[in-house]
Amino acid sequence: MKKIVKIQLYICIILSGLFFRAEGQQLYNGRLSFPGELVQRNDSMYLRMNIDYTNLEVYRNQSLVFTPVLVGSGRRMEYPSVMLNGKVRQKAWKRAEVLDDETRMNMKNYYAIVDASGNSRNNRTITYLAALPYEDWMQGGRIDLIEQIEGCGKSMDLVVENIINAHVNTYNWKAIAAYSRPASEEVKRRGDRFEAYLEFVVARTEIRPDFHNNRAELTQLEGELAKIQNDKNLSVTHIAISGFASPEGSVALNDRLSEGRAEALLNYLSGKFHFPRDVYSVQKGGEDWEKLEQLVEQSTNLPAKSEILNIIKTTADPTQRQAKLTQLQGGVPYRQLLSEYYPKLRRSLCVVDYTVRAFSVEEARNIIKTNPRQLSLDEMYQVAQSYPQGSEAYNEAFDIAIRMYPNDPDANMNAAAVALSERDADAARIYLNKTNKNSAEYYNNEGILYLLSDDFKNAEQSFRRGADMGSSAARQNLELLNTHTSTGY
Repeated sequence: MKKIVKIQLYICIILSGLFFRAEGQQLYNGRLSFPGELVQRNDSMYLRMNIDYTNLEVYRNQSLVFTPVLVGSGRRMEYPSVMLNGKVRQKAWKRAEVLDDETRMNMKNYYAIVDASGNSRNNRTITYLAALPYEDWMQGGRIDLIEQIEGCGKSMDLVVENIINAHVNTYNWKAIAAYSRPASEEVKRRGDRFEAYLEFVVARTEIRPDFHNNRAELTQLEGELAKIQNDKNLSVTHIAISGFASPEGSVALNDRLSEGRAEALLNYLSGKFHFPRDVYSVQKGGEDWEKLEQLVEQSTNLPAKSEILNIIKTTADPTQRQAKLTQLQGGVPYRQLLSEYYPKLRRSLCVVDYTVRAFSVEEARNIIKTNPRQLSLDEMYQVAQSYPQGSEAYNEAFDIAIRMYPNDPDANMNAAAVALSERDADAARIYLNKTNKNSAEYYNNEGILYLLSDDFKNAEQSFRRGADMGSSAARQNLELLNTHTSTGY
């Protein structure tokens, strides 16, 4: 027994004698090498090393742990460690990994735990690639290596300085986002909807400007129509006027009242404005149950609210519906409907349709700031392209476009491209979900989104699909990605 102990001790001493370190990237008299480099990419500082332990044999009861440390400007931060084990130590780790939860958690702190005994048949190189969140102090930093020798009843820590060249290669990914040009809008058709809550004397159709709040309602409507009439960029094509009535009285009477009230508004407006008479049309809206339902839904102090809504929604015949409302809870809720809600149903609706002339790029650059609704998406796209890509004005044009056309696939694609250029992955993801997902632009921009989360495999697949569909941006991004992933990043 004593003989065995002496042999083990002797071997430990001999092995420890090999652990002399050399300056630079060769350790232990050339038996271990760490060639590598530091690279800043986006928000991370990557450390790549090829750890070659081909000529190193770790004694069976011993472990050799290397921890790379990034050092610079008086600060330091550790990368994950690598453990090289002898045969017995490696078996102990594997056994504990199966049986012990704490060991499994501890093993996650290591980049690799490998068998480095003389009998191991594994490939004796480790391709090491790990990242730390980038901070400014890391520029110009260096990699030191903390080595811990454990086993044979003792533990020893050494520090090897400048194991990796202190020069930091900086690479910030600048992928090319793809923008989608919208189709040209041959005729720019627009429309405005104006509601005038004109109160009428019961069973009457004439407009009385001084009755209740009619003066303010008419003034607002006239102001909106004056803007349209005086805008030389617009050509009015149709003015549709609808009249509505509250549901007290007979259905037939209310139909006549709603039509008469629409005619009254037509006559009033035609005397104020110079639109051709034939652009007007009149429609009777009858009893406005739809508006009543909306008002009741929005109410906060109406008694029997749910019962009223149930009557409106489930009683098909309007006469029976009205009768049920008057009888509900002794007529108390109905009296409130009659005084507070029914007057809002006696209204007129005016919808103005018009076309907008086409604008030059110079004109559009001014209009996009004052009245962007008059521009087509293609005109907004041309405004953006008239500025340097990525400039504040360039991005602002696409921002206005998505606000004016929030559901348009092209507007969303371009908003996604701007978000990607600003590295806003969350916004880009939302916009991309509202685009054409089978387009070259989509796959290119999806590839950039993957890049922002360091998912190079899916980024490459997306760029390749975009390139196959004809995207020049995707082809360039694919080439750039392959160039840098070939070096391990």
